[in-house]
Amino acid sequence: PIWPLDNPIPTGASAPATPLSNETLPTLVTVGGMQAKLQFAGMAPYFAGLVQVNFYVPNLAPGDYPLQITFGTAASNQPLVTVSK
Repeated sequence: PIWPLDNPIPTGASAPATPLSNETLPTLVTVGGMQAKLQFAGMAPYFAGLVQVNFYVPNLAPGDYPLQITFGTAASNQPLVTVSK
C-alpha cells in the first residue's frame, strides 16, 4: 500500500530531512490508555521505509504501560513502555 504523505517519496528512496514527509492520516498515540500529545508522525529522515513517531508521554506514575499508535483505522500492537521519574 502507498503511505499517504504530504511530501511523497519515491519507492525505495530515503526520506529527506527537509522538507519532512509527514503522514496525513489521523494519528493517535496512547500510553496506558491516556492520549499522548503528538509532535511528529512521518518518514524518518535519511531512512527508506521507516516511520517515526514523536510524542510527549502523559503525566503518569512510574510503571509499565501499554503503548498503542493508530494511523487512520490501523492500530499497532501494544508493547509495554516504562515510565520513570
